[in-house]
Amino acid sequence: MAQASGTLASHAFLDSIPAWLAQSRVPGLALATLENGRVTAVRTFGVLRTGEPLAPNALWNVASLTKPVVSMTTLRLVDAGRIGLDAPLDPYWIDPDIRDDSAHHLLTTRLVLSHQTGFPNWRWLTPNKKLAFLFKPGTSYRYSGEGFEYLRHALEGMTGRSLQQLSDSVLFSPLGMTETTYGWNTRKDSLRFVAGHDTGGMEVQVVKRTMAAPNGADWLVTTIGDYSRFGEAVLGRVGLSPSIFAEMLRGQVQMNGKPDDVMGLGWEVLTGPATDAHILVHTGSDDGIKTLIILLPDSRRGLVVFTNGDRGMDVTMRIVKSALALKALTP
Repeated sequence: MAQASGTLASHAFLDSIPAWLAQSRVPGLALATLENGRVTAVRTFGVLRTGEPLAPNALWNVASLTKPVVSMTTLRLVDAGRIGLDAPLDPYWIDPDIRDDSAHHLLTTRLVLSHQTGFPNWRWLTPNKKLAFLFKPGTSYRYSGEGFEYLRHALEGMTGRSLQQLSDSVLFSPLGMTETTYGWNTRKDSLRFVAGHDTGGMEVQVVKRTMAAPNGADWLVTTIGDYSRFGEAVLGRVGLSPSIFAEMLRGQVQMNGKPDDVMGLGWEVLTGPATDAHILVHTGSDDGIKTLIILLPDSRRGLVVFTNGDRGMDVTMRIVKSALALKALTP
């Protein structure tokens, strides 16, 4: 029988998830399915920590799944004419470490969202712990959390509002994402916070990041329900003009080591089958936490998967292949 347009290839995988989790020593998993452009189900399996069942209202640090949210916030501001996609960012922010390097004049929103800034992932990983250009901006691809933090500073300098306030106004409030914050908010219920686990299934000790300023690249705290509403909005192209949405899907730069993948604006863009010309993917990885969102805009299908184990991506890839019939996807 032909697959119905906009529906998952199969739901049979749901029965296998507990066994897959046990095989990979992943204590818990939260899953949202999207079909025909809508969230059709939110399911949880296992525990958030020993003895505590994982519930849909659990609070997750989704790691780098922060970046698609920041990207969509930014693109809505671009669409509203508040910031130019190709306008220099230096009127609003110049990091002190690169003030004397004229290459900062080349930095734009487009280059940040497509990881072409020339920055390392994090400055603290470099020998001198300072931010510097590894190559001329706009000439190559290199994944960079520093780039998104640079953009965060520029957006806040331009608007006089924090990233949390900007996302609240253009994304979180309109979508009903009431549980979503950048970093840990001390007013949240700690008992709902999901603990990460190592490859042996032992709990990883993590200090919750309570930040005076949001981080533009990491540590978005949210629920599976909130983040699935975000996925639904992307599939529905909510808040983006056709031209900006098309630009988001367009390959901006070839990704290193992935000949079939390009980087769009805020998303890795894969070439899909005939029915799905574009596949939007982003993953997240912090100690003991592995997350993924995958969206197919043409057939309006998708998955959001959060796991609390270092081998969580093993389970996630089995789900993706079963639910979406995508055999060649690599995280």
